[in-house]
Amino acid sequence: IDRLAPSVVTAALDAAGQGTAETRYLVAGAGTMASLAVRTLVERGVAPERIMLTNRTYQRAAEFVATFGVGAVRWESLDVELQAADVLISCTGATGVVFDRDRIARATQDGRPLTLVDLALPRDIAADVTSLPNATLIDMQVLAERAADSEVVSDVAAVRAIVDGEVGTFLAAKSASRVTPTVVALRGMAVEIVQSETERLEARLGDLSDVQRAEIRRALRRVSDKLLHQPTVRVQQLVDGPAGLTYADALADLFALDPSAVDRVSAVGEGATND
Repeated sequence: IDRLAPSVVTAALDAAGQGTAETRYLVAGAGTMASLAVRTLVERGVAPERIMLTNRTYQRAAEFVATFGVGAVRWESLDVELQAADVLISCTGATGVVFDRDRIARATQDGRPLTLVDLALPRDIAADVTSLPNATLIDMQVLAERAADSEVVSDVAAVRAIVDGEVGTFLAAKSASRVTPTVVALRGMAVEIVQSETERLEARLGDLSDVQRAEIRRALRRVSDKLLHQPTVRVQQLVDGPAGLTYADALADLFALDPSAVDRVSAVGEGATND
C-alpha cells in the first residue's frame, strides 16, 4: 500500500487535470493519502490558500495548516465548503460512503462543475454520482482502467485484496463479540453453581481431607466444563450466520441467564475497547 499510494495520488491528480490559478481544492481526510495529495498539489504549484482540508477530528486537520500552510475547516462546515470547491479529493478512511448522490447534487445545483477524486478503500464517494450532469468521478476503478502500467494495475488489485481481507476479519470479530457476553455470563453462572454444590457436599460429607475436598471441586468443575463446552463452541460458530444473535438470545433464555449479568459483561468489554 505504501508503494502504491504515491503513484495513485499522482495518477488521480493527472486525471483531474491541471486546473487554473483559481481552482479551489477540498481535501477530506487527514491520513497518509490526504498528506500525499496536499503535498503533491503544493509541489505542482497550487497555492496553499487554494487548498482547504477537513477531517472529523479538527485537530488533525489543523496540523496540516502548520505543515503545509493550507486552510482547515471543521467537519460540520463540509457541505458549505463543498459548494465552493472545484475539486474534491476524498480519503477519509470511513467504512461507508461519505458523499452520496444527493449530497453531491446539492453541491452542484448551481450548475458549477465539480471533479470528484475518490482515493479511499472502501470508496468515500457513491458510484452513481456519475449520473449527475456536473459531476466527474475519478476513483480507483477509473485509475485502474486508465493505467498503462500493468504493475500499477496489479498493485491496485493487491490493495483491494488486503482491504477486503481486513474488512472481513473486522466483521467476523464484530459478529463474535455479540455472543461473547452471553457465553461469559453462562460460564459465570456455572462457576457459582459449582461453588454452591461444593459447599453443600462438603457440609453433608463432614470430615474430609484437603485432598478429598480438592478432588470434589475438580470433579464438579470437569463436569461443568464438559457440559458447557459443546454448546458454547457451537454458538460461537453459528454467530457468523444471519441468525447469530438469535442463537445467543436462545442460549440466554435456555439457561435463564440474568440479563443484567450479560449487560455487565458487555459494558466491561466496551470499556476495554474504548480504552
